[in-house]
Amino acid sequence: MDRVARNLLEAINNNGEMPAKDLLGIVPRRTNDYRDFFVAANLMHAGFFDFDAGSEEHTNSLGITSQETAIIFAQIMLPKGESFEINECPRDSWHDLPVKAFSTAKGFLKLEEIIEAEKRESRDRNIKRKDYFMSILTGIIVAILASWLFHYFALERSEVVTPNKQLNKDAPKSGAPVI
Repeated sequence: MDRVARNLLEAINNNGEMPAKDLLGIVPRRTNDYRDFFVAANLMHAGFFDFDAGSEEHTNSLGITSQETAIIFAQIMLPKGESFEINECPRDSWHDLPVKAFSTAKGFLKLEEIIEAEKRESRDRNIKRKDYFMSILTGIIVAILASWLFHYFALERSEVVTPNKQLNKDAPKSGAPVI
């Protein structure tokens, strides 16, 4: 899951209920328009958290589609007095609207699932790292042992008396011929 989505779920699940401005403040701004809020809108439409617009002026839901919801989130995050236009339709700031975000049971379960998956990935990564080090250590030990054994048996074999060595032993050490 996306890091932004995980951070949103974690924030709302840790608090249970929080102002929408605080929750949406977590969303990083790349385009500085409503497209930044699609992650939050999709999480809301998937049922991981929901919003309560506690105002009699705005009793409609926060959007039927993800795009409408993202636009409303952008309106909530607009500074007071600012507006923007989408498809030739002006959108005013909802800065003063008391919108609360709250987590759902599905959101709690999804966050637990994400945390368990991250723990499992971390554990698997640690096991693989340990296996790599053990393989390298085993290779080094085998190489050292093989080198030592080869050296030991090569020296021992050079000390074995062979027929050629016997003849060389009987030959005089001086340069004089033997009669």
